[in-house]
Amino acid sequence: MPYLTENGVVQFRRDTAKVYAFTVVKVSVSGSNLKPIIAALDHYRRVRSFGDAETLRALCSIVSQCRKWLRLKAAKINAAAAAPGEQTVIKRKNAVTALENEALTELRRSLAGHGQGLADAITAYETRKDAGRRAGVITLAPGYVNERAAYLSFAKKKSVSGTQVRELLEGNSTRTGLQLPAKADAKFNAKFRSKAGEDEDAYFKTLTLKDWEDIEKIAYDVEGHQIEVRYFNKFDRLQRMLEPDGRGGLQFCSGLDAATHHRLGDPWAMDEWGNLYTSPEEKGVYSIFNHSSFAAGDLVVCAGNMIINSNGKIVRIDNVSGHYQPDPERLRAAVEILRDEYLCDFSNAEIWASAKVGGAMRMWVYSRNVDHRTVLVPKTADDFIDRSTDSQNQRWFGT
Repeated sequence: MPYLTENGVVQFRRDTAKVYAFTVVKVSVSGSNLKPIIAALDHYRRVRSFGDAETLRALCSIVSQCRKWLRLKAAKINAAAAAPGEQTVIKRKNAVTALENEALTELRRSLAGHGQGLADAITAYETRKDAGRRAGVITLAPGYVNERAAYLSFAKKKSVSGTQVRELLEGNSTRTGLQLPAKADAKFNAKFRSKAGEDEDAYFKTLTLKDWEDIEKIAYDVEGHQIEVRYFNKFDRLQRMLEPDGRGGLQFCSGLDAATHHRLGDPWAMDEWGNLYTSPEEKGVYSIFNHSSFAAGDLVVCAGNMIINSNGKIVRIDNVSGHYQPDPERLRAAVEILRDEYLCDFSNAEIWASAKVGGAMRMWVYSRNVDHRTVLVPKTADDFIDRSTDSQNQRWFGT
């Protein structure tokens, strides 16, 4: 029975209901864990006439909620499959799977191919999520971690930019041209800037979520979203998600090429499940776009900057991210995933691994074709992956 219809919610409830018999009365009850799926399906019913963008977003939400339920019930489904007789969980699994497949089919029919890319993206995204979180993922660095906490505190509607807060501690001006109104700046100065002293970095790291919420109130009169950082939701991320192109390179799941046009590269991040995102700087109505934008400040394997050539090949990749501050081992983990799972060809790529050594940042470049003026020890991508798992006294730092 199709569910993406006007009466689809009623039909889905009927197909997933558990029937309880009380003497002469029978009562059908839908499981509480199915409520997010039903809500997503009902939302689709209400917005499908609003235009393609809202329809695609709603379909992606249905797929995500279906996969979330299947993950949650995996053990129970497996146990029930081995038991005799029809069971409620199996009946529900069949309905949820049918709805997911229907939503994916509808996605692939949408927007002359654009929906096909979204269907592929969300399938890959959820499949990697099914496999579980990658080992050794990292959070935002101290101070910046409040971006994510504030995002959750503000019901995922907005977040205050760590970059803006850090620079406001130095004075009432930031790289984006943000200036607090006089009254707001006086409050900010009294409550925060005056307490920072000469070490703004150290003070920035001591700020709490409550401080972040207070800063948002102080900056309430700032025009537009100048104090905020742009955070992507899942639908936004899917449109910036990369996949293998089958030739040792990468392309967007939409099928568009991912060539970098900025000489310094574009920001990239790999989320906790191993999904890879990149994009030119996209501020939109916001003043700040950075590495935390991709995963909305959540956990990542690594983040940095990347150059992709017109053939889809990675030309250069690094771990330079002030928000996450990943060490070279995190870059190694990401490169290994790109090599082994995305099948990226690193034969002509440069891997720029940076780390703080003795209080100063140092950079090591691994490449077959390298300018020796910029490196200590040139090595290949495979060498970078292998050497970084050596013992502490034989790590790649200058050895």
